[in-house]
Amino acid sequence: MSESPKVPPAGRVLGWVLVVVAAAFAARMVWEILRPLVPILIALLAVGLVYLLILRRWFS
Repeated sequence: MSESPKVPPAGRVLGWVLVVVAAAFAARMVWEILRPLVPILIALLAVGLVYLLILRRWFS
């Protein structure tokens, strides 16, 4: 049976650095897409809470 090839420590470190950089880039892209929607999401959350409070008082 053949063993898996050993990766030098420098290659492993470089791989993890690339993973971290790619994750940071992806998170930045998601934030740039969602940032204009934050006020709308906050408004929807506020309306939902008010609606929940009204329903709770209405049915209790």
